[in-house]
Amino acid sequence: GANALVLAPVELVRNRFQVAAGRTTLRAVLREAAAAGGVYRGLGATLLRDVPGVGAYYAAFEAMRRRAVALRGSPKLELAELAVAGAGGGVAFWTVALPLDFAKTRLQVGAEAGSASVAGVLLDAVRAAV
Repeated sequence: GANALVLAPVELVRNRFQVAAGRTTLRAVLREAAAAGGVYRGLGATLLRDVPGVGAYYAAFEAMRRRAVALRGSPKLELAELAVAGAGGGVAFWTVALPLDFAKTRLQVGAEAGSASVAGVLLDAVRAAV
């Protein structure tokens, strides 16, 4: 949620650096971003990615943690058991978030001239794949 206010501009700058042709500067990237809708372009998409993704993470982590507690018969888990539950949570996060992250990145770098929304980017990607 709130971390998206910091994360969206940082990701926008990083993504624009990654697609820049040749050498560029932070000033040039920020100037270009300001002209293309500001450094918060993609904030809505970041929230659409993170909110359900974090929900999926915690649901999977908690389900795996509870299963480990039931198998162990004790609420005290080893670090490895918690790490496995965390990894399962990470898989759940990215399973939900990856398509939305794709759309966010495409919006942030201006790769979608005709699609100004997450739904539009995803529909265009499905059409291109079919």
